[in-house]
Amino acid sequence: MGDKCPYKTEKVYRPRRPERNPFYSVLFHYFERFAAEYEFRFEKHYGKWRSIIRSTVERFINCGVLKNGFARVRCPQCKNEYLLAFSCRRRGFCPSCSAKRSVLWREFVSSQVLADCPHSHIVFSIPKMFRILFLFHRKLLGELARCAWKAIVQYFEACAGKEVLPAGILSIATAGDFLNRNPHIHGLIACAVFRRDGSFEPVGLLQANIIRELFEANVFRLLVKKERIGKDLITRMRSWKHTGFQVYAGPKIIDKQDILRVGLYIIRPPVSASRLQLDPQNEALKYLATGRHPNDRCDSLFEAAGQLFDPIDWIAKLTSHIPEKGAQTIRYCGAYSNSHRGKLRKRQISAAAKAVCSPQPECEWVFQRRANWAALIRLVCEVDPLLCPNCHSKMDIVSVIKDGKVIDKILAHLQYKFDPLPLCIRPPL
Repeated sequence: MGDKCPYKTEKVYRPRRPERNPFYSVLFHYFERFAAEYEFRFEKHYGKWRSIIRSTVERFINCGVLKNGFARVRCPQCKNEYLLAFSCRRRGFCPSCSAKRSVLWREFVSSQVLADCPHSHIVFSIPKMFRILFLFHRKLLGELARCAWKAIVQYFEACAGKEVLPAGILSIATAGDFLNRNPHIHGLIACAVFRRDGSFEPVGLLQANIIRELFEANVFRLLVKKERIGKDLITRMRSWKHTGFQVYAGPKIIDKQDILRVGLYIIRPPVSASRLQLDPQNEALKYLATGRHPNDRCDSLFEAAGQLFDPIDWIAKLTSHIPEKGAQTIRYCGAYSNSHRGKLRKRQISAAAKAVCSPQPECEWVFQRRANWAALIRLVCEVDPLLCPNCHSKMDIVSVIKDGKVIDKILAHLQYKFDPLPLCIRPPL
C-alpha cells in the first residue's frame, strides 16, 4: 500500500445549492402570489407596498444560482473545475451574504472600534401599544435609537460628569422570536468613560432601572414632539404600575471574544434560515423557536417549540422587516463614532509623524476591507474555496461569465438543472 495522502483529512469547499433550502423555495414558489395579494390582504397590517421588498427578494432569488452568471475556478495542475455563482449582497435578508457581512463587521470592530475594557449588553424595549407607530413610520426607528443613546449619555454624565464621553454600538432590531413586530434597540456599551486623548476610566455596573426611566422620558418627549401621542396618555401611563418600557442591562463582559460574540448577536438578521422547515403533516411551514434546530430530536418539546405558518403569511412577516434603502441599522456612538475615531487617529498619526519621519503602514483593516470572496469564505466556512479537492493545489479564477447564451451552453453541457425544493403545502384559502 502506498503512503496515505496528508491532505485527505483537509476540508474542501463545495459550492452551495440555495434552491434546495426551504427558505429559498418558499420565496421562489410564493413571492409573486404574495405580491399580487398584498394590497387587499396585508396592506392594513404592514403598511403600503414598498419597492425595496421586490428588489431585495428578486436579488436574493438570483443569489448563488448558476443560471444568473458565475465565475469559472480551475486547478492548473489537474484541470479540475467548478463554477461559482454570484452573490446578491443584500443586507439583513440573505443568510449567505449576511454571514459574510458579519465576518467583515467582526474584523472591523475588533481592530478599529472596540477599546480594551469590559462591555455590557443592553436591550431597550417599548410598550406594545407603541409598536404600531414604528411600523407605519419607519423613520422613527432612527429616533428611537437616539433616545436610547441619549439615555446612556445622561446616565454616564450623572455618574462621571460632563467632561467624559461614553462609547457604544447600537443596533436597531424590529423582529421578535417568531417575526412578530417588536421594535427594540440592542446596545454593546463600554463600561468605561473616555477622554479626548483616547484614554478611559472603568465604571461600575450599569443600573437598568435608572436607564429605563431616562429612556422612557426620552421616548415620551419624542412621540409628543412628532404628534403621535398626547400628554394625557403619558399621564395615564405613568400612573400604571408598569408602563411597558423595559431595559435589560447584562453583566460585564471582559473577554474580547465574548464581546464579539455578543456583537454578532445584536447585528444578526431578523430571520434564521436554519430555523425554517417544512411540516408535511400539517401542510405548512414551521419556524422553530430560538435555540432549536431541524436536526434536533423530534420529541414532544420539539413539536411545541415552533410556530406553524401559511407560506404567504410567512413572507408577509419576513418582508416587513426589510430595512428601507439607506436606513442606518447599526450606529457607532460616542467614543466609538466615526468622527471621534477619525479625529483621534489624525492626532495619533500626527504625533507619530513628528517622532519618526517615515510613511505609516497601511491600516490592517484596509487590507481586510479589500478581502476577496475566497478570504471571506475561509473566515465563514473555515474551508479554502481555492483548494483543489482532487490534488489540493491552488486553483485560479480563469473567467467570469455573464452572457446568457454562453451560460445556457455551459450549463447544458454540464447537464445542470435548476431544481428548487418542491413544497407540498396546502395553498392558502
